[in-house]
Amino acid sequence: MNRMKIFRGAWIGVLALGMVFISSVAKASTVGMAGVWDFTGEARAYDSATGVLTANILSSSTVAGVSGRFNFDSNTVEIISDDPFLGFHWTANGSIADNLDGTYTGDLLFLWSTATAPFTILWDITDNLDGTASVVTLDADLNGIPGNDVTTGILSGYSIAIDGTLTAVPVPGAALLLGSGLLGLMTAIRRKKSGR
Repeated sequence: MNRMKIFRGAWIGVLALGMVFISSVAKASTVGMAGVWDFTGEARAYDSATGVLTANILSSSTVAGVSGRFNFDSNTVEIISDDPFLGFHWTANGSIADNLDGTYTGDLLFLWSTATAPFTILWDITDNLDGTASVVTLDADLNGIPGNDVTTGILSGYSIAIDGTLTAVPVPGAALLLGSGLLGLMTAIRRKKSGR
């Protein structure tokens, strides 16, 4: 009977420590993003002079569906158009930096066929604490138009906005750790029942 109380007390202690760890991870995630996240959303091009949403720049309509991946551990972003535009998918790849205020700066290179355009984008990324995060393009150059005025390359004269949702990619190591912990617990219970 005394061993059972010790065993139960030990597991309550382990569970309490686990809850403290989980709550500290949840709090940390509101400060800055970490890990790898899949992205789905849309891209838009605005005329930098007028602010008019423009078709035939990123897609045949005014909005291009996009998908990709944000890796906050390696500070990289990869975005690709969902549908080809004039026969080619375009990509926007580059780096992302945490500005430590909930915003992130992306330095990306747009590539469509052989045409390129470097551009910078400022995102507000909010962790929804449910395995998703919201990505909203901010007006980085404060001209009243979402995005940043692109000054070189094929996108010159346009402001690019890329908004959407991030979904956390599960970490295989965490699943392995949980599985091995459960296996150890089952082994301990089996040994206790058999009297070893």
